[in-house]
Amino acid sequence: MGKIELEQIDIKPLEKYVAEIDKLFQKLHKKVDIETQKELEYQIYYFMNYTNSLWKIYIRNAYKLSKTKNAIFVSERQYFNSDLATTKKINKDFLEENDLVELQKQIMERIEKEEFTIKRLANFINNERINDLSMKKRQDT
Repeated sequence: MGKIELEQIDIKPLEKYVAEIDKLFQKLHKKVDIETQKELEYQIYYFMNYTNSLWKIYIRNAYKLSKTKNAIFVSERQYFNSDLATTKKINKDFLEENDLVELQKQIMERIEKEEFTIKRLANFINNERINDLSMKKRQDT
């Protein structure tokens, strides 16, 4: 059984985007202004774009691993007494790859939670700005 080459996920750029987004949220917490809000939108876009590229890597890796394991299962099944024994042998042979794909899955699940938080805060700030503008307009009349 040969090893398969899987792509690595690099979250360092993602951490930079999150740090920049956090700074902008802190700035908007003190005072909501349109320039900072626009910069926040751009940073969220960059964050989401990079997240999508990470999802593609994870999905390619999971697919490649699954496809390879299935092909080996078909060819190796005849040498084992059961499907379970064959599967255990294949999983043992691809232990590193299984661990890497599982770790990438956990990373992506964590990123999903971060995305949810960022979207929620951005929507809150946008709603606050809209509310402020509408209250200002009511007071002017």
